[in-house]
Amino acid sequence: MDISDPCEDRPCENQGTCVVLSLTEGSYSCLCVQGFAGLNCEADTMGKSFYSAR
Repeated sequence: MDISDPCEDRPCENQGTCVVLSLTEGSYSCLCVQGFAGLNCEADTMGKSFYSAR
C-alpha cells in the first residue's frame, strides 16, 4: 500500500492551511482564511476576485 501525504502538493489555495485527515485514504481538509471558502479555499466570499488585481 502506498501511503503519501495529501498535503505535500499544497492543495489549499489563498493561504489556506492543509490538515491531513487520513494518510491511508489520502484525505485532507483545508482551513481557509477569512474571505475564502470551498474544498481548497478557492471561492472568494467577499465578492471580489482574488486574482483580479494581478
